[in-house]
Amino acid sequence: MSVEAIFSYDKCDKFLSKIEYNYKDVEGFGKGFVRILKLAIYKDIVEHFEKEQASGGGKWKPHSEAYAKKFSSLGYQQILQRSGHLKGGFLLNNYRLKPGSFIWFNRAKTKKGFPYAYAHNEGGPKLPRRDFMWLSRSGMRNIEDQVVRMLQGEKINGR
Repeated sequence: MSVEAIFSYDKCDKFLSKIEYNYKDVEGFGKGFVRILKLAIYKDIVEHFEKEQASGGGKWKPHSEAYAKKFSSLGYQQILQRSGHLKGGFLLNNYRLKPGSFIWFNRAKTKKGFPYAYAHNEGGPKLPRRDFMWLSRSGMRNIEDQVVRMLQGEKINGR
C-alpha cells in the first residue's frame, strides 16, 4: 500500500513568483516594506516612553528628588512626557531612506532651539541619558514576522 502526493508545479511557481516579487520590495525599500518598518518602529518607540525603558533593558534614570516633587505636584508622573512635545516629535514620516539604510529622526527642540530629543537620547553634561530611539528585540521580531507574511503574500498591518 502506498500514498501519493501530487504537487502542482503551477501553484508552486505562483507561490515562488509572489515571494520573489515581494522580496524586491524588501530589497529596494519599497512602499510595503517601508510601511512595515514605520509601523513597527513607531509602536516600539512609543512603548519605550510608556515603559520608560532604556536600550539596555533597564529603566530610565529617575528625576532628581526636587524635579520629581515639582512634576508630581503639577500632576505629571512619567519621565520625558510633561508636555508631550518629545514623544509627539516622533512621527511616522520622520525618516530618510539612504542606500541600504533607513534613518528615523526626532527633531524636538525647546523654544530657544536646544536639541531636546538629541540631548535626552544621547545624554550629556546636564541631562542624563534616557534613550528612546532604539529598536527592541520584540520590535525586531515584529518586523521579521511582518516581512515573512509580506513575502508570502499575506495581508500585513491591515493592508
